[in-house]
Amino acid sequence: MTASLVIKRVAFLTLAPVLYAMSSFDKGLDGSLENSVFEYPLDNRIWQSKMPLKDTSVSVWNSSNKESRDTWRDGILTKVFAGHLTLLVEHFYRLTKVSRRVLWENVAVRVFSIYEQRILTSVSKEKRETAEADYACLLDKSMSKLFGLNENPLTMFYRDKQLTALSENPVRVRRTCCFYYQATEPPVYCGSCPLPLKKKTTPLNPPLEDKGRRLFSSFLGVKSLNRKPMSEYDRGL
Repeated sequence: MTASLVIKRVAFLTLAPVLYAMSSFDKGLDGSLENSVFEYPLDNRIWQSKMPLKDTSVSVWNSSNKESRDTWRDGILTKVFAGHLTLLVEHFYRLTKVSRRVLWENVAVRVFSIYEQRILTSVSKEKRETAEADYACLLDKSMSKLFGLNENPLTMFYRDKQLTALSENPVRVRRTCCFYYQATEPPVYCGSCPLPLKKKTTPLNPPLEDKGRRLFSSFLGVKSLNRKPMSEYDRGL
C-alpha cells in the first residue's frame, strides 16, 4: 500500500508543473529524478509534501515549426517519465511487489486529471490545440520511448467515462484499486474506485491496524482519522 500512495503523490508533484508549463506556456522544466527533491516536512501532524527542482531554468519553444516542437516536447517528457517516474515504479515494484499495473494507473490518473481538470479547462483558445496534441501524445501507443519501456503504460487505462450507481457525473472507473481506503478510518474510496461497485460480490481486503491507518492518513493530509481528505487530487479524482 505504501508504494501505491507514495507514487500517487509523487506523480502529481512531478507532473503538474512540468505538463502545465509545457502545454500552457511552451516552457520546459527538467523533471528528471536527479533534478528533483522530494520533501515531506511534518507540520501540525500533517506531512506537507513538495517537489522542488534543483535547477529551475527553463527551455522555451518559440518557433512555428510543429516538428521541432514535437522533438522539444519529447525531450521534456522523456526526462520526467523515463528519467523519473519509470525508475520509481520499477524500484517500488522490486522493493514492495506492488503490481506495476497499480503503480502505473496511479500515474495515469494524475495525467488524466492534470489535463482534463486543469490544463484544458484553463488554457487559452490559441493554445488549446497544442495542449490537446500534447495530451494525445502521452496516450499514443506508439510513444513508448517516452517511458523507456516496450509499451506505453498509460494507454490501457484511458477509456470512456461512464455513469455508475455511485456517481452523479460520468467517471473513468479505474481498472485497479490504489488502496487509499486502507489508509482512512472509516474507509474513504477514490471517486473512480472499482471496489464499491463490486462490494456486493467481492470482499474487500482486511483493514490495516490502526497505527498503519494513522500513519498514511497523516501522509495524505488527513489530520483526524474521522475527517475526509482535504484534496480531491489525493483521492485520484
